[in-house]
Amino acid sequence: TTGIGTTYSYHTDAVITQVIEQVMEEKDITRQLAENYVYSSGLTIYSTVDSNIQARLEKEYKEGKYIKTGKDKNQDGTLKNEHTQSGMAVVDYKTGYVVGVAGGLGEKTGAGWNRATQMKKQTGSSIKPIADVAPALEERIITPATTYYDTHTDFGGNYKPRNDGGKYKNNYVNIRKFKSISK
Repeated sequence: TTGIGTTYSYHTDAVITQVIEQVMEEKDITRQLAENYVYSSGLTIYSTVDSNIQARLEKEYKEGKYIKTGKDKNQDGTLKNEHTQSGMAVVDYKTGYVVGVAGGLGEKTGAGWNRATQMKKQTGSSIKPIADVAPALEERIITPATTYYDTHTDFGGNYKPRNDGGKYKNNYVNIRKFKSISK
């Protein structure tokens, strides 16, 4: 959602969308009425954006070096994915505020799909330090020097986690090393 003829940052787009949805809910009105209210009632909206972080995200996401042409093709020969894509939300860990958002690679032109706020995605291995390592350290179940044997393991119940690429060291790896090589 953008104002007529205006291209906002992904962060501002996300804030406006959130405000419109809040207005819809609080006033029990349609999206169109809420959009009209937000865009034409002279509201002043304060956000958590850090303009330096947002500017850096926008600059970096415009870089062509991250855009790689897709390879997989549909049956008719057209590309499934025109090129690589990405999204990022930067959160200030002290406040929990979203201070920067980049919703797609390349030049942003108008409102569109925001991969940082609209896409449902798996956390992947990025959650390991928070979900697994930190609680185990806090509960003193492990230390950075705790070692585990790096080999394929079947935990039963059809749970057979595997290393990226299926490669195992077949030797002992401590938690410190695990965190540095885990993907």
